[in-house]
Amino acid sequence: MYSVDIIIITCNKNQEAIFMTNKNDKYEYHKQNDYPGERIAEKKRVSDREEAASKRCDIKVAEKGRTDEIKADNRVAMKGRMDNKIMESEIEKTEERTRKADGNSNTVNIILASILLVFIAGLGWSYMTIQQQSNDIDALNSQISNPSEPNPVVIPPVTQLPVVTTQTNYQAAQTTAENFIKQLPTYSYDGSNLKFNKSLTLNSENCGGTICYQFVYDFVSSHSGYGDRTGQNLPIVMTNHQIVVTIRNGVVYDAYIDHAWNSETQKKLVSAP
Repeated sequence: MYSVDIIIITCNKNQEAIFMTNKNDKYEYHKQNDYPGERIAEKKRVSDREEAASKRCDIKVAEKGRTDEIKADNRVAMKGRMDNKIMESEIEKTEERTRKADGNSNTVNIILASILLVFIAGLGWSYMTIQQQSNDIDALNSQISNPSEPNPVVIPPVTQLPVVTTQTNYQAAQTTAENFIKQLPTYSYDGSNLKFNKSLTLNSENCGGTICYQFVYDFVSSHSGYGDRTGQNLPIVMTNHQIVVTIRNGVVYDAYIDHAWNSETQKKLVSAP
C-alpha cells in the first residue's frame, strides 16, 4: 500500500487560493490500482479542485467588488440627495426673503404714493385759494380804478358828529377829517396804512355860502366789505379803499368810501354795484 498526501485548498482574507497538505491523512491504494493512469487521474482531480477553488475565490472577489461598488454608489446617491435637500432648503429661504423684501418694498411704495397724493392735493387747494383771492383783489382794484359815476343822492341833514372843531382853517379841517376816518367802522375794524392823497377847496356855492375843504385818503383793509363786519366769516383779502371827506364849518359834511359806501348812514349807495 502507498500513502498519498491530501491537498486542502482554502482562501485567505484577500481571497487568494492557498493549498495545504495534510500529511496525517493517508490515502491508501491497493496494489492492483497502483498504475500510472490512476496517478494521472488523481492529479487531474487535484487540478480540478484547485481550479474550482480559484474560481470560488474569484467569485468572492467579484462579489466583494460589486458590494463595495454598490455601497459607494449608495453613499454617492445619499450625499446627492442630501445636497439636493440642502439646495432646495436654501432656495426656499431665498424665495421667502425675496417675498418679504417685495412686500416691504410694496408697503413703502404705497406710503410714498399716499404722501405724494396728499401733497398734490394740498398744492391744488392752495393754488385754488390763492387764485380766488387774486381774482377778488383784481375785481376790487378794477372797481376802484373805474368807479361808476353815482347817481345824485339826497344828502340827509348834517348830523353833529363826535369829532368837532370850531376852527375853519385848513389844518384844523384836515385834522378833523383824519380823526373822522380813524373812528369809522370800516377803518377801525381792519383798516391800516392811512395815507393822504390830495385835497380840494370848494367854493361857497357848493357849500351853502361858505368855504368847504374836501380831503381824499387811501387805506387798506384785510377783509372785503364795509362797516362793522364783526361775526362775519370773511376771507382774508387785502382790499384797497379810497375815502373822500368834506369838511364844512369845522365839521364833517359828508364822507363816501369808493363812491359806494355812505360813511354817515353806514349804508351802500343806491348806484353802487
